[in-house]
Amino acid sequence: MNNIFFKPWKGKNFESSGYRGKKILILGESHYCKIDEICAVCGVTGLPGCNDFTNSTVRKFLAYKNGGCGHERWMNTYTRFGNILENRYLDADETSVLWHSIAFYNYVQIAVIDKRVSPSTENFSKSGDAFYQVVSELLPDLIIVWGDRLWRNMPETGRDVQIDGAPYYVYTLKSGFQVLAIYVYHPASSAFDYGAHETLAKAIDSCKRPGARATFG
Repeated sequence: MNNIFFKPWKGKNFESSGYRGKKILILGESHYCKIDEICAVCGVTGLPGCNDFTNSTVRKFLAYKNGGCGHERWMNTYTRFGNILENRYLDADETSVLWHSIAFYNYVQIAVIDKRVSPSTENFSKSGDAFYQVVSELLPDLIIVWGDRLWRNMPETGRDVQIDGAPYYVYTLKSGFQVLAIYVYHPASSAFDYGAHETLAKAIDSCKRPGARATFG
């Protein structure tokens, strides 16, 4: 059964070289739909093009970086994340390389009508099956979760694992494959700054793939 409504972005180099040799999945919270009221089919069938919302968002951001469209405020979130992940300002080409090295997925499978509104507890809960399906298909080595609110509403299985003094989740798939997850402040927040670079770099270095199964140390 397909539980995924908003298809994840998968960079063209995600499977081959990934980011620093690792398969990294960036996990956002939800999409904001500009229509006056979320339609009844959101998260189920949607309107034409809705399933591609995540991919079109990343493509539009990369188009802006390459001069193909104008700037919109939400794009600052993607720029900020890339710069802090790399610990330096990225130019357009470097930004494109980064986003084609990673995967990106918004957790909640029903859009919100205002970017200042939190998804409901029910919609967080309903999105768990889609999350596991995405993780099972992408098999990332590490999930980087944007924001404490999303972190607190993710599936409870595998919570509260301490690695080098930092809190992680470790999700074990039916195949036995384990996926490490860590959260950072949302890149739109002023609390997300260059101090997060060390945390991210350490997490990426901590996930190792000696074969078909991830281990952590």
